[in-house]
Amino acid sequence: THEELTDLLRESGNVEDTKRVDPFEPFESIRPLQYNRYTDGAWQDALKEFERRLQPLEHRIASNLRAKISKLSDRPKQHLREFLQYRTLVERPSISKLLRGEREILLNRLSDYLTSLERQFEHQIDDDVSDTKTSSSRGKNQPQIVDRLVWAKQLEVKIHGLQTHAKKILHDLSGFEEFQGNVEHLYNKTKNWRRSQFVKWRDQTEDQVRDG
Repeated sequence: THEELTDLLRESGNVEDTKRVDPFEPFESIRPLQYNRYTDGAWQDALKEFERRLQPLEHRIASNLRAKISKLSDRPKQHLREFLQYRTLVERPSISKLLRGEREILLNRLSDYLTSLERQFEHQIDDDVSDTKTSSSRGKNQPQIVDRLVWAKQLEVKIHGLQTHAKKILHDLSGFEEFQGNVEHLYNKTKNWRRSQFVKWRDQTEDQVRDG
């Protein structure tokens, strides 16, 4: 966390702030390996002082993050990736609270992105491709249904990753539960379609082999 704080302050030209106020100074007289119930009071006092010293730095960091993140608000995947890059900082209560508005914007953008993924899925399954047609994907002749099964699996992975990553930094927002439900719905719909199509393709292939 301290390294991420320093890096962001350095980017904004405020690295001197960490030199004027060293958050770790309260721990200089503490020996962590000798921690016991008798030293707990001193340890807790050092933690409180550490948090107090971080507060002004965290306000500057939140401002710097806001400036970096706002540039990507129209690109949801990159927007999420930027948040995840500084996940340790964003998970800190004070920074998380200061960036609540930006996190809500991200949740809305990801919801729109999820809707676009669902439209892609519906378009793909509505496109009635004959199981006997072949595709030259990666230079190999194979039924187009195989390409579609691969595409569906890739979509499942994408949806699952979206849910996993978003949960790390957006789980406390009021709209996240609905978003999570929509993600799970699309994930299950994609998985069930892929499985049913695979069974259909397998059965047809076996019939063709038997018929010679």
